[in-house]
Amino acid sequence: MAVAWMMLSESVLRGILKEKKNNIKHQILISGGSLPAYWLANYIADIIFHSLAASMAVLGTIVFNVGSVGIYNLFLLIVFANPLFIYALSFLFSSEESGSFALNIIFFIWGIVTPIFLSVL
Repeated sequence: MAVAWMMLSESVLRGILKEKKNNIKHQILISGGSLPAYWLANYIADIIFHSLAASMAVLGTIVFNVGSVGIYNLFLLIVFANPLFIYALSFLFSSEESGSFALNIIFFIWGIVTPIFLSVL
């Protein structure tokens, strides 16, 4: 699951950083669009994008009977929180490569190293 969310988040982050490099937001503002409408539209699109992945994950937990208490709430929360995390992280980077590398390290540590560390403890 960590690798799947990492790849999903990386594609969203790359899109944001590519937009920042090509300055598409500025073109939308010049055309008469508003900044809140731009960010709200991006957020709604990313929620839909994450919802598709979360629904596949929920379906996988049902099919393989690996669900636990609160797993559905966790997927619901990540659908709304992960895009905001990616937006905040995108302000720290200007190139797609450096942002993608940092995001991969964060998801690797949170999703793979930390659960192993906690199970050993």
